[in-house]
Amino acid sequence: MAKFKNFNFMINFRTIKNRACEVSQLIYLNETSNLINENIEGKEGKVRKFSENLIEKIVQGILKCIAYYSGVEICSKRGDEDEFVCKQNGKYAKYKVDRHNYVNGVLNTVIENKSNLDSAYLVRAFSDFVGISYSLAQSGLNPSKVKAAIVAGVQSIKNDSYSVKKNINYDRHPDSKMEVETFYLFKGKRSLKNPLYNGDYTINENGIDELIDYLMSGIVPKFTEEEMNNMKPFEL
Repeated sequence: MAKFKNFNFMINFRTIKNRACEVSQLIYLNETSNLINENIEGKEGKVRKFSENLIEKIVQGILKCIAYYSGVEICSKRGDEDEFVCKQNGKYAKYKVDRHNYVNGVLNTVIENKSNLDSAYLVRAFSDFVGISYSLAQSGLNPSKVKAAIVAGVQSIKNDSYSVKKNINYDRHPDSKMEVETFYLFKGKRSLKNPLYNGDYTINENGIDELIDYLMSGIVPKFTEEEMNNMKPFEL
């Protein structure tokens, strides 16, 4: 849990969380409604693209809430446009995840988004995070000061797999260690009979609270309670 200097910051924090949950639910309902209204029979590619984009849209909505209500500048870059390079065994390799977020111009968080998190995705994500942390270390930066997160829609992985895969990957590069946190935006686990695009899942408010705690760690809101009360509600 992030710690703040005074009670006003705690009030600001609660406002951000409440609005972020509302925005997340709105994005989910709007996106699933748009998809259901279309004839998606036989269009598996469209369904896959929806699942891939849904989580990213929700996370971007949360980041916009944080920026709007905290008064800080958050620049979220696509990984394809902001790759990290490191030298390994005499060769250069590039690493990226879905989103690289900069707060007031400084790299703050790298995020991988997945609709359904399974073991295969987990291994790949850890590999990318290791590469990014190694690249930062080679550049003279401290990887432990950059937050890394996997944000998933629902869980489809055994609880013990997370810690096992985490230890295997990070023990190889102890000097460039970057801890990875995992967050789930919806309640329940993956169900083939009830995919995300059916629109039947409930927003995991605790998961979003934890994600905002994580993203806001070290970020002090610039607005007071009175200033926030006079602000117009954040809208997409």
